[in-house]
Amino acid sequence: MKLKLVGILTIPIFLLVILIVIVFMIFGGNEKSNVMDLDCANNLEISGNQVSKDTEKNAQIIWNYLINQGWAKAAVAGVLGNLQQESNINPTSTNSSSGAHGIAQWLGERLSNEKSFATEHSKDPDSIQAQVMFLYEEANGTEKSNLGDYAKNSTNPSIAAVQWELRFERAGKNEANNIVRASNAEYWYNKFKDSTGDNSNSNTVEITETDQTCDKNAGETLNVSGPTDKWWTDLSAWANKWANKTPNNYLLGGNPSNLDNSATAKAVHGATDCSGFTYWAFNKIGITLTRTSQTQWSQDVDEVKKEDAKAGDLVFFYSSVNDDAGSGYSHVGIYIGNGQMIDEENSGIKKTNVWQANNPAYGNWSKVSYGRIKANLLPDKYK
Repeated sequence: MKLKLVGILTIPIFLLVILIVIVFMIFGGNEKSNVMDLDCANNLEISGNQVSKDTEKNAQIIWNYLINQGWAKAAVAGVLGNLQQESNINPTSTNSSSGAHGIAQWLGERLSNEKSFATEHSKDPDSIQAQVMFLYEEANGTEKSNLGDYAKNSTNPSIAAVQWELRFERAGKNEANNIVRASNAEYWYNKFKDSTGDNSNSNTVEITETDQTCDKNAGETLNVSGPTDKWWTDLSAWANKWANKTPNNYLLGGNPSNLDNSATAKAVHGATDCSGFTYWAFNKIGITLTRTSQTQWSQDVDEVKKEDAKAGDLVFFYSSVNDDAGSGYSHVGIYIGNGQMIDEENSGIKKTNVWQANNPAYGNWSKVSYGRIKANLLPDKYK
């Protein structure tokens, strides 16, 4: 009987093992593929958003009002992209934790001002009409110095959305989601750009991924002379993608996925930081680095001498000054050979000469070090 019982139990255990293997192959394989391909829809979580009929009606009211005030269509689309992210364009929306309220999630004094403004104009503070009027009032009053010529000079909905978030909403780092705001703005622009009246003729409209919200294409391969790492050709096409195309887009702690989108990649003070750039570029070719320059130095590379450095290595800059990035190795770039690098700096992603240590013209760097990606982080094709 024991032999028979063991035989009976062996069958389901064997089948269970097979099932586990199959599940691992399906889900494990897909997970690895997603990491290597950095599929934008999966990583940025922008697909599948739904717009209700009420949201469309409110958006139409805001669109008509601001267009009638002389605002550029791209500028209004940028506003709508933000308001959808903030409140789903719902004037009664309230954040249960912060108390922020209304279409723009006003808080504190600004919320009190909105209520007072509505009362003065004999309107319900929770009406869409009162709130869009107050938004316009702020844009031309207390927020005018921040917004500048946003209303008339915006020409690209995605960029307008990022600028509105940075200048008007000023969302926290974890709440910004500028990729989503840009995607929303493109949708509203395409929805209303030719409209002359109420355009809410459907119950739901799905916002889908567009070229403006997710750019999966690498840049041109950067040819260099001298020794290169095995991964250089693949890496250079991503490292070179935004080189010299992103003025003043540095954002300490910014999400690296902002570089998947042309609007957020090029936004003024809206992309990512130095280690975010290196993280993003290497992740594109299946090499997963840690997120800060100090940990990339201490965990992701083996040090190499300057004379042995190859294109595709990382170059690190050490500072004893405890600034915003902290002391230690607080800056990193991708070495491209011949004493040059590509890095994310205050003036954008640049191809430039490697900064010199102990030279005030280049900052507070007391040491420059080079590192090569550790073998255990490399996909088989690069080993």
